[in-house]
Amino acid sequence: MIDFVAPRSKRGSRAIFMAVAVALSTALAACGTSTTDAKSDGDAWTYVDARGQQISLDKIPERIVATADTAPVLLEYGVVPVGIIGFSRLDESTLNAFDFSGIAHVSETDTDISAEKLLAVDPDLVIDIWSSYNGGNFGSIWGDDIARVEEVAPIAGVEITDGAQAALDSFSSLVQGIGGTDTSPVYAAKREELSALGDRVRELATSRTNISVAYAIPLESSLDYAVPGWTPLGSILETMGVEF
Repeated sequence: MIDFVAPRSKRGSRAIFMAVAVALSTALAACGTSTTDAKSDGDAWTYVDARGQQISLDKIPERIVATADTAPVLLEYGVVPVGIIGFSRLDESTLNAFDFSGIAHVSETDTDISAEKLLAVDPDLVIDIWSSYNGGNFGSIWGDDIARVEEVAPIAGVEITDGAQAALDSFSSLVQGIGGTDTSPVYAAKREELSALGDRVRELATSRTNISVAYAIPLESSLDYAVPGWTPLGSILETMGVEF
């Protein structure tokens, strides 16, 4: 099993809110339906990612390298990546629900992506989250690493900042387009708990109108304030009646 290490770079902390979004998208997978935007014509495969870039391959990609933020989502839908980039920001109990055995560790952080290790796993496609926040960023692949990775395989960025349902649909669209299922077994048991929590939030939002709410993400030594609608969690709370 892969040991996911703790963050070692300041860049990683800027992406924590994106990891929260991925975790939420995964948890909501048991409750959602989606359409498939990834298209195959015979053996050919195309996909337009969150950046608006069209990825065209001669066949449906089979060898996937995922970032640590996206790997649990892929596994949840039955797609086992051949490699993982970066460290996970999910809690240990969540990670323990997945089987990472046999998956190569391409890098331990988001600053030491090894081209040699990436070439060794021979990927058809690399998948990372994409946030439109602050001009647009991948979750784990940054700066010069983007070009370095794309010399080996194209990167598909999955948008996570257009709301919870849109994030879920984006993941489902891509993953089902590469052979994933439309089921979500790990979080299926959480449906009732999520429903009860949602009812409680709606009740509080209706009854506690005298409370001011700010959307903040705790970092190691500070709080990062964000626009709620830019994250799946924030947008869900807004649809439940929470006013920020």
